[in-house]
Amino acid sequence: MTQNKKLIKKKATRLIFLGTPEFALPPLKKLLQSEFKPEAVFCAPDKPIGRKQILTPPPVKIEAQNHNLPVFQSKNKNELEKEIIKIPR
Repeated sequence: MTQNKKLIKKKATRLIFLGTPEFALPPLKKLLQSEFKPEAVFCAPDKPIGRKQILTPPPVKIEAQNHNLPVFQSKNKNELEKEIIKIPR
């Protein structure tokens, strides 16, 4: 086995989760129960909901916070890219 192949096998897989709505919860929950736990979660910003326009976090954010995962809420693609780069290794 070459030196490069040894390095590739030892390198850990890093995983981030991108999702916002309720239908993104089942895949996130499965990941949290597996050996592939995400290092961070990215979702859309909190939005005003209902007649009183109460600022409400998305379901994925709530689940991530319950599992003490860092949550990033990017407003656009450029901001998302900058946040991904900032995630500590």
